[in-house]
Order: sequence, then structure tokens, then C-alpha cells
Amino acid sequence: MSSKFLRGLLGGMALSGLFVLAGCGGGGGGNETVGPTVPPVIVPVPTPVGTVSGLALTSDTSTPIASATVTVGALSTTTAADGSFSIAKVPAADRVLIKLQASGFVDGFTAVAVAADQTARASARLVRAATSMSIDPTVASNVTAAGSNARVALSANSLVNAATGAAVSGTVTASVTPIDPAADPQSMPGDYTTSNTATAERIESFGAIKVSLKDATGAKLNLKTGSTATIRIPLASRSAAPPASIPLFYLDETTGRWVQEGSATLAGTAPNQYYEGSVLHFTVWNADKPLDTIYVNGCVKDAAGMPATRALVKSIGIDYSGSAGSYSNTDGSFKVAIRKASKATVFAESTLDQVSNLVSVGPSNVDITLTDCLTLNSTATAPAIFVQPQSVTLASGDLGYLIVSASGSKPLKYQWLRNGVAIPGATYSFLFTGLASAADSGAKYSVVVSNSLGSVTTTDAVITVSPPVVPTSAPVFSLQPVAQSVVSGGTITLTAAASGVPAPTYQWKRGTSNIVGATSASYTTPALALADSGALYSVVATNSQGSVSSTAVTLTVAAPPVAQTAPSFTQQPTSVTLSIGSSATFTALATGLPAPTYQWRKGGTNIAAATAASYTTPAVALVDDGAAYSVVATNSLGSVTSTSATLSVTQTSTDQKIALVRLMTMAFDFFEAATLPFELTTDGDLVKFLSPATVCSSGSITGSFNAGTLPAANQLVPLSGTLAATASACSISGTVYTGSSSVAYALTSTQPNNGSGTATVSNMRLRETSNVNNAVVVTRDFTANGGGTATFAGSVATSGDITNDITMTLASGATVNNALSNRTASFVSGNLAVRTVEGPGGTATTPTLKLFRQTYNNLTFQVGGVTYVATGGYDFSYSGFTVAGSGAAILSSGGVEVGRIRATATGLEIVVDGTVVPLKAARNADANR
Repeated sequence: MSSKFLRGLLGGMALSGLFVLAGCGGGGGGNETVGPTVPPVIVPVPTPVGTVSGLALTSDTSTPIASATVTVGALSTTTAADGSFSIAKVPAADRVLIKLQASGFVDGFTAVAVAADQTARASARLVRAATSMSIDPTVASNVTAAGSNARVALSANSLVNAATGAAVSGTVTASVTPIDPAADPQSMPGDYTTSNTATAERIESFGAIKVSLKDATGAKLNLKTGSTATIRIPLASRSAAPPASIPLFYLDETTGRWVQEGSATLAGTAPNQYYEGSVLHFTVWNADKPLDTIYVNGCVKDAAGMPATRALVKSIGIDYSGSAGSYSNTDGSFKVAIRKASKATVFAESTLDQVSNLVSVGPSNVDITLTDCLTLNSTATAPAIFVQPQSVTLASGDLGYLIVSASGSKPLKYQWLRNGVAIPGATYSFLFTGLASAADSGAKYSVVVSNSLGSVTTTDAVITVSPPVVPTSAPVFSLQPVAQSVVSGGTITLTAAASGVPAPTYQWKRGTSNIVGATSASYTTPALALADSGALYSVVATNSQGSVSSTAVTLTVAAPPVAQTAPSFTQQPTSVTLSIGSSATFTALATGLPAPTYQWRKGGTNIAAATAASYTTPAVALVDDGAAYSVVATNSLGSVTSTSATLSVTQTSTDQKIALVRLMTMAFDFFEAATLPFELTTDGDLVKFLSPATVCSSGSITGSFNAGTLPAANQLVPLSGTLAATASACSISGTVYTGSSSVAYALTSTQPNNGSGTATVSNMRLRETSNVNNAVVVTRDFTANGGGTATFAGSVATSGDITNDITMTLASGATVNNALSNRTASFVSGNLAVRTVEGPGGTATTPTLKLFRQTYNNLTFQVGGVTYVATGGYDFSYSGFTVAGSGAAILSSGGVEVGRIRATATGLEIVVDGTVVPLKAARNADANR
């Protein structure tokens, strides 16, 4: 395929300025003295700074954490004995990330807004790290946490040094720490915001874990590229209906925001459910879903009634696990987010000793405005209960929970009691009471809230458990009795099952009469005689809600059977010899009582669905030669295997092989059929549209461009578009076209060719005839259907040589039918590549073509159910009128060569079993297609 054919087919500088600052001096009396250049004085603008202060507390007991490291950018400090810290000269910004680290705790991250000359509050509640375990990184391991279903499943050799990427050896110290946002929403690192800052997206948590992996030197480890691990996050949510599947988010420790990556599925049974999913790396992983948000609007005032500026206002979910924060404005106003249609508590903090009253808000589907301002206390205050835990009535098996809202100076500590006895570990403002049972009914729950100034105990909340309501229902049969047969003298057992509340009783009947004592779900008859044949049996199921009768079934009693016999073959399968592409039929016959069933085998392996007395193979290939076929006959008394029959597959005749080898070139025939739309263009350096009326010497053709009419004749064809055409006996240069074709192409250049195209043909027939000895002979007649793609890659060398590469791929199922050989090639996979190299210039006596190369890249097609693969290729090089051909393309089936096409100086020829016949004369590169 020449470049000429392909051409027919596809037919600031920036200025910069220099600014110099100079000073000049002056003198009197008309004589000026120019002084030395004075550099400008640059006065640095001070960076606005503020202060960050707060508390580091344990999440479980609200105990201050001493000696924790607090880091803000390049600044750091440690917490005092009461857990407090303060860092000055923090650059002012709308979002400043604070990291808190303490031995034995999961790192905490929180973000605050720092204003110039102001103090921002940045407290954090740290979660105790789970106990570590030692694992061998060279074997698959499960990292677990005591008392939790948190888990990480690691594959063997999946860990590397997080900093260097080096492989890990030796013992690895690993831990997985569950984080419970339901018990303490403020224990979650970060601030429940995602990396989707454009929409200010917030999330609701359903549980999280922190994974820690270190080698023997203490270096942090992570998963190597391409490895995954399966994690389990314990379900921890204040929401009543956790979703069945949920997105996974990981904490970006450089921004303190959550980034979505992957998903997890809810598994396990309540109350031990968990989310399970796969991850590519380790940090804090969170099972979250985006929050549907509304806002609470209000104001904050100090104890004197004046607007409180930059007070930190927090919202904490009551029936969801989430938290949000914002700062009051100069007029004391604020706007803080909560989940839509949900309940939350809202309060404000100003300094370590100034905390406002709590208010409970929601549920609401629209923004909420508080009628009264939040009021900060002026001094430290003892705890006060704002919302008492509420008594609740639960159905048996329901999951109960209680919550308390309290105000007072931070930190507040909580201890829940059941019937006056402290509940171990119940140290949050939120308490899950577990799955309710009758034993829980009447239990009294209270909570002691304390701080450094005192404590207060709530009123009792009583749990009432109502007994399960069991609805009554009339009987319904879930299993009907089944008709049966028995030999005279035998018995049968009839079985039925009915559901209903209360549980139904049974009464079996023969005909219309009750059978005495037959009152269970099954009934066994006495020994039956031939006279019992045809008797009807049924059963009635009854409870207090009604009765229902089963279907009546008939018993059949037969005379004793004749003696049974094991299978034996009366006809054995016989060997078969046939040619490639044919199908063999093997037949056997076995007798026995009961009548035997059949299972055919090939080489001792069962053949699926081959269970008749005869078996017909698919079209055979050379690889099937020598295969042994047998059949197993089976009945209840045993099995017997036939003798083996051998399948002998012979090579096809030389003429048949030659015809098959010719089919290798039908991939080119397909793309020739696809180029019909481009017959509407000229074949020159400038690709132009022609009038359809001038294309066919006889017959007709209609075309379109980009689904519209063709542009006027002689207009240039754009570098991209979609050409389609339908021909009706259109004769073009001796070839008659009938059918439809469409090509969508996109080129970046045409000399050399670069781009791609997609072709689709429908019943496109190309027919050529020649006059041989005064007789008209059909030389080509084929029909193409299906689709294919072509990619074009070209380059120009410094010598001026132009190289064009084309890769042609037929879609699976595309077909070309050769009417002359009555064969259809159905393409499966692989492709065909063509390279041309042309030199610059050229005259009528000196061709510009230098090289034509054709390569078959596992081009796979089927003919008559047999698979053939074309590999290899050949070159034609040109020097003046001298042509040199080399190389060969080989066609094989089942790994056995069928024949080949090889290149010589005189053209292409087919070689099969030593027989050589020409394929086509080597006139030029197009002829070699």
C-alpha cells in the first residue's frame, strides 16, 4: 500500500523589560554633580501572626495528656501536665493544620483559623493505640486488635520501606487501632472535611482504623506499588441505618483532609458488623459517606452580654457521627454545619476557661436560626446537665443507645452506670446499651459528669423491653405430598410441611376418610398390595386460625420388576479417519436394566453434554490427530467403559491448502472494501471531493460527509471526519462495488501519515473480471462485513525519506467471504502491519518507492470452525527498476504449518508441500497488497 494511495485515502516571542532604580545628587550654580547610584531601601512587610492554644486529652477518659508534641508548620511545643499548650507567632491563615503526637496514642490532626494578634483554640482528643504484634513480612499475615473485629490482611512480600521503597526483611511490628466516632465524634483525626474544597464537602463517619507498620529499626513501612491489602473497619455509627456499601476515605496528613479512594461492603452480623474493602496504602482509613448539610445560624455573647468575636462554635451529631466548627464574626454571629434532617448539639468555646451553654437543634430539612445567643461563662464552671438521658422502650433485639448533653469547663469526663454500678469503658457522652432482651427490661442508666470543679449525676433513664409480637396466621403448605410408586409388598412414606402461627397439627386421609393415628408431618403406609394402586392420599393442616388441605396424590403399586442387570456394550465405538475441518461421529450401544446412561470421553476426560449413544465432534484440526474417544455406560448396578476409538486427522489436499493460504490476504480485501467512501476523492497530493456522478463508469453511488451531504466537487477533504457511501453495481476502474461502507478518520498530517481511522462495511461485494482467450473470467469476487481500525504513524528522515506505518486490526467477528473458493474467513484477533519508505523527488524512470514491508502479527481467523494463525512477513526493496524480495508469512493451524507466502524478485508466491504457485505479480507496492 503506497503513500500515494494513503494520501488519496485520507486525503511568539516574549518581550522583557529591564527596570533600574538609581539615585542622583545635585549641586548649585548651574554645575550639577551626578552622585553614585543609590540602591533602593526595601522595608520588609511583617507577616501577620497569631497564637494557637488548646488541650490534649484522651478520647476514652478525657484525661489530660502531658508531654505530647504539638506541631504547627515549623513550630512545635509540648503539652504541660494539665494537657495544655500554646504556640505563638503562628502565621495567620484561614486554615492551619496542627499535629499532636503522644507515646501510646494515634496521631491527632486538627485545623483552625489563625487571625493576626488573636488566639485560636485547637484542642484534640487522642485515641489510645492498640497493642502491637510481630509478623513475618515474607508470609501472608492478619493484623488484629484485641476485643475488636478490626483487621488488616497482608499478602506475602507486600511491604516496603515507606521512605525508600526498599524491600523489608526481619520482623515487622504491626498494629491496627479502631477509632469509634459513635462514642466520641471528636476523636476522629481531621475535621470531617474532604479534599473536595470547591463544594465544602463534609462527611459522616461509620468507623475508622489506624494501621501502623514498622521494621526492626523503627522505620515506617507501607504497601509496595501494585500490592493491595484487605481491611476491616468495625461499624461505629450513631445512624440507625448504616449503608450496605460505602466509600472509603484516607487521611491526607499534609492537609488534614479526607480523600476518597475505593469502597467497602458491610459484613458480619449485629452487633459485630464491619466494613470490608481493599486499599493500596496505609494511613488512617475511614468508612464515610458525604454529608447532606444544612446550617445553624446564631450568635455568641460573653458574660457581659457583648458580642464575642472569634469564639469557636462546634456542632456534634446526636443521631449521626460527625462534627463541624466555625468562628464567630465581629458581631458575634456564626454559621455552623449539621447533617440535614438530624439532631445535634451546638456550643461555643472562647478560651480554656470560657465555654457556652449547649443547645440541642434539629431535626430540620432547612437552615436553623437560634432565637437566643450562646453565652460564654466568665469563669470556670462546674458541670451542669443540659439534656438528661431519656428513657426508651425497645423491642426485643433492638439496639439501644442513650446520650447526655452537659455544659461546664473542659475537659468534661463521663461515667455511665447501670443500676448504680459503673459500666467499664462507658466513658463517653454516648452509650450503646446493646441488643435488648427481656433481662434488660427495667434497667436504670445514669451518668456522672465531672470536671476539676465538681461532678453532677443525671436522672435515671429506664430501658423498657417489650416482648416480641408474634403475629398469628392460618396454615399454608410449604411442602406438598408427592405421588409415588412402589412394588407390591412395599411401603411408602408421604411427607408434607405447613407453616402458621400457632404451629399447625396434621391429619392424613385416604380418600375422604381419616387415617387413625396419622397425625404427624409424615405418614408411612402399611405393606401395599396391587389393589391399593390408584388410592388418593392427602393431609389437613389445622390451627386456631383455620384449616387447609394439601393436594391429593395418587399411589401406584406395581408388580415386582424383572431382574436388573449391569451395563454391557453390544456395539463398541470404531476409529475414524477424516480431514481437517470435518466432524467425526462415534457411536456405541449398551444394554442393561435400568437402561444405562452415557458419558463420552476424550483422552479419559469427560466431554461436556456428550451424554447420548452417539457423539459428533466439532470441526477437527491437526492437533486432534491420535485422540482417543471412549464412552462410559452407567446404571444403578455399575459402570462399564467401552474400548477406545482413535481419531486420525489427515492433512487437506495441496489445492485446499493453497486456497487457505490465499485467505491470509483477505484482511487486505476487507480494508479495500472499506475504502469505498474514499473513491469520492482524487488520488493526488491534494485530496479533494469529486462529484458522485463522475465516480462510476456504470451503476451508481451515493455518499455523505459527517452525516450530511458531500461538499461541492474540488473542495479539499478535511483532516478528520466521517465519510460514508452506498454503491449499487458501481464500476470503478474495472471493479464493481455493491454494498455500504463508512470510515471515520482523524489525521494530524498526511505527508507523512499520522492518525487513525475506523471502518465499517455491510454486505460490501467487490467483483472483478478479465478477458481470457476471448472469454470473461471472474478473477475476484468477495463480500465483506463487520468493522476494523487502522492507525497511521509516519516520519520524515533528514535525507528526505518518508516512512509511513499502518497497523490494520479487524474487529472480532468481521468476515470476508471468497465466492470463488466458497470459503468464509471469520477474524478473531491479531493485526496486519504495512510499512512504506519513499525517497524525495523521482522521475518517470526512477521510482520514489524504496521499501514495502508487510507483517502478520498473529492474525487469527477461522474457516469452517478451524482456527488458523498467520505470522511473519516479507519485504520488497526497490532500486530503480530492480526489485528484491525477502521473507515469508506463515499460516499454521494447531501449531502445524499449512503453507506460506514468500517474497521474491518477481513477486509473491505460495509454497505448500513443495508446490509453488504465484500469488500476484510484483508490479508495484499496491500490487503487492
